Amino acid sequence: MPRLALLLFGLLLAAAPAPAQQAPAPAEKPAEAEQAPTPEPPVQVFGLRVEIVERGLYQTSTGVIRQMPNGIGENLVDAVELERSTTHIPARPGVSFGLEFVVHGRPAGTMLELTTTVVFPPPGLHPPGQPAPVASSTTPMVVEVGSDGAIYRGYTFDYDWEVAPGPWRFEIRLGDRLLAVQSFVITSES
Repeated sequence: MPRLALLLFGLLLAAAPAPAQQAPAPAEKPAEAEQAPTPEPPVQVFGLRVEIVERGLYQTSTGVIRQMPNGIGENLVDAVELERSTTHIPARPGVSFGLEFVVHGRPAGTMLELTTTVVFPPPGLHPPGQPAPVASSTTPMVVEVGSDGAIYRGYTFDYDWEVAPGPWRFEIRLGDRLLAVQSFVITSES
């Protein structure tokens, strides 16, 4: 697609009429601004929807941990296995929870860039070194429409400061369009 957009831009410039040669006028007009390239049209997917197929407590095998600018870590997991389907999550370090989803629509095989946002309970999480609490954390991801495998998005309580009882919410979006929401309740253990 980028090549097509560049090719069309080149054709538009070539098709533009050449300015006539004339003597400069006493007050010259400013040079015509260059045309900006036409943005790539948005991907068209028909019947787009996200189906949450599972939610709950998971066993995860952590690969790489990346530190995000907001102080929240992002765990890139190698493997996940559902332990128990639930929306009630115990508040203790080491717990992993989340959801699995599939993306439906046509044409199958289309690649989309979605975002997942984890919204923390008020007042948010307060990572060490951050001046204020963080209300949410958003991560982009590229997914394939109609893929057979489910996609996992989750959260692991790696540190005590992350264990925040209350309502947690996972949101999946395409741009500004909300495609799916999954809520969890993090409860303190007695």
